[in-house]
Amino acid sequence: PVAGFADWRPGARLVADAADLPRLLSQCMIVEANQNALDFFEGATAHALNNNGCFRSEFYDASGAYLAAFWTGEQTDWHETVVYTLSGASRSVMIRVRPFSRDGDGDDHLMWSVSDVASLKAAKAEAEQARIAAEAANESKSTFLAVMSHEIRTPLNGVLGMAQLLLQKPLPAQDREMVSVIAQSGEALLAILNDMLDLAKIEAGKMELERVEFDLCDLVNGAHNAFTGIAHKKGLSFNVVIAPDARGPYAGD
Repeated sequence: PVAGFADWRPGARLVADAADLPRLLSQCMIVEANQNALDFFEGATAHALNNNGCFRSEFYDASGAYLAAFWTGEQTDWHETVVYTLSGASRSVMIRVRPFSRDGDGDDHLMWSVSDVASLKAAKAEAEQARIAAEAANESKSTFLAVMSHEIRTPLNGVLGMAQLLLQKPLPAQDREMVSVIAQSGEALLAILNDMLDLAKIEAGKMELERVEFDLCDLVNGAHNAFTGIAHKKGLSFNVVIAPDARGPYAGD
């Protein structure tokens, strides 16, 4: 944004109707401008911007419309118009105008804020491209998760099937316990794969919560059995205690 101050007839807004505002505004003199404004208009000083064709009828019409809406209490937004640099190049801009007092004796000045539409449009286009790229990346990630979960599920189902067949055979107690751990670990991995699919569904806005019955003791003991061997290899004790009032069936996702 670029900004500048202009002299304004004290009390002019009290006697002027909206139709006369552009004419009154055209009599303003730029007295201060920040460096951004000077660079934008290609001027060395604020006074160089006066009477050099930088501000023409369309600018004053837009400024008058803005002030008329501002003074009547309407919701005012940026107004689009055209200004000209000292070299004569036209620039599409968005403007806002605010009256203020520098000496405490009334609205004797106006402050214009000017934004280059080309810069705004470029920033908007860049943001849109970033949004499209982000959506494409999310879509690729969701596709990858879905494909990988299905690819892993195929051999995992074979492992689980063989474990279930072994459990149906007469096995020594220790062997049966190890096969049970294989089956429970496979089921845990299958649950993780389902969670991966759920993540893909969440990003696609298609997530659906399930309500199924499960036994908390079986769930906790399955996790305990899967990691007991790892803990023992490291010389650690891994024990689980479930309070009596926490046992029993639950329903959830």
